Amino acid sequence: MPVDYIAFHSSIPVTSNSSEIELRNNISRNYYAILHYLKAYICKNKIPDGVYATGTHQQVIDALSSHLKDKGDGIIEKRLKIIFTNSKTFRVKADYLLDKDIKYSDANQVSGALEKVKNLLEP
Repeated sequence: MPVDYIAFHSSIPVTSNSSEIELRNNISRNYYAILHYLKAYICKNKIPDGVYATGTHQQVIDALSSHLKDKGDGIIEKRLKIIFTNSKTFRVKADYLLDKDIKYSDANQVSGALEKVKNLLEP
């Protein structure tokens, strides 16, 4: 059974009283939900991916960028690329920069980004 992206991210709810580890986990889950939404979008729209010698995350960014050049206006792809790139910054901070403080507002940013992606792709 396919994973429900929203349920996937909701598995680690946070509040302003959440611990830093809960916030870090929430940011990571939200980011990966966005990643999976975008991978499904790329597949559904037959956007070439995997042609770059980079990791999956960068391939998504590169595929959206490549599609922008091919499509013309590409307003949705531009917004998706910006949202994903910004979310990636928060996820890197949450997963790798353990000496940096994570705030509830950081988790809210990425949670809001997931909602934006959902609204763009499921109007």
